Amino acid sequence: MNHLDPKDLTLSHAESGRVETSSVSDTRSVAPYLDPDAEIQSFLRPPQQSDEIGRLGRYRILSVLGRGGMGLVFHAEDPLLGRSLALKVMLPKHAANPKAKARFIREARSQAALVHENISHIFDVDDSGSTPFIAMPLLKGQTLAAAL
Repeated sequence: MNHLDPKDLTLSHAESGRVETSSVSDTRSVAPYLDPDAEIQSFLRPPQQSDEIGRLGRYRILSVLGRGGMGLVFHAEDPLLGRSLALKVMLPKHAANPKAKARFIREARSQAALVHENISHIFDVDDSGSTPFIAMPLLKGQTLAAAL
């Protein structure tokens, strides 16, 4: 069986009839390119500054950190408090299921009720629109794959 080295991967993106190619030097860099821009832009408000990809609630969305089965995690900034954070977002297609949306909000409440040095704090939760999200600290570190 052949294994691909992430350093050898090349991703193409068609834009306005031309193809742009970029090398991927790390598997963590692949996640943003796997998300179609249209999917993300369908629930983000337009960017207001050149360094962001859009807005969600009061938060500036700066980049995609990862993707799970039902959502995305963004690197975001809270402009009111001037801090970077991670924004865990449930995709609207999954949030349309009331049970799934309720489970997502229960997860935030359960985590917010716990105080322990190994459990991330919850700064904010919003379920008012079609895109519920949880705001939490942006933790520095490495992926599980890198740690293993």
